[in-house]
Amino acid sequence: ALVLFLLEAVNAGLSLLAAFFSSLGVAVGAVNALSQLAALSLVGGARYLAAFEPGQLQAMALLSLKLNAQGSDIGLIFFGFYCLLIGYLIFRSTFLPRTVGVLMAIAGLCYLINSFAYFLSPGFGGHLVPYIFIPSVLGEAALTLWLLVFGVNVQKWGQMAHEP
Repeated sequence: ALVLFLLEAVNAGLSLLAAFFSSLGVAVGAVNALSQLAALSLVGGARYLAAFEPGQLQAMALLSLKLNAQGSDIGLIFFGFYCLLIGYLIFRSTFLPRTVGVLMAIAGLCYLINSFAYFLSPGFGGHLVPYIFIPSVLGEAALTLWLLVFGVNVQKWGQMAHEP
């Protein structure tokens, strides 16, 4: 939220759109967490589950966990668009380094590639995971570390925020 507030000075509309994508990703993640709870409930041994065979309960629990993985990919689509927008806004800003913006845009592209690869070719998507997230982690770490260590150029941010 703080980053979006800072980047509102660059383009308020795109910053709001990034906040929208971020909110959608969080909402999908929250709903997606229910599939993990469902898997736990199915193998929890509640009395009403005695109507099912243990193999059936295990199959339903596994289905819940597989749906959780697909839900995570859906959430990462929204997060990918968020990272792309943040990267663009940082690149256009004068108060944060453009390199950080490029790294965040690459992170967004990696999230999108990963998610769409899972949907288009699940076998291929599974092979991408260890490698595709390396640039994503670099982009997010660069932004986090830059803000923690250096912050923003307050003078340039003030000039950009007060421009008509």
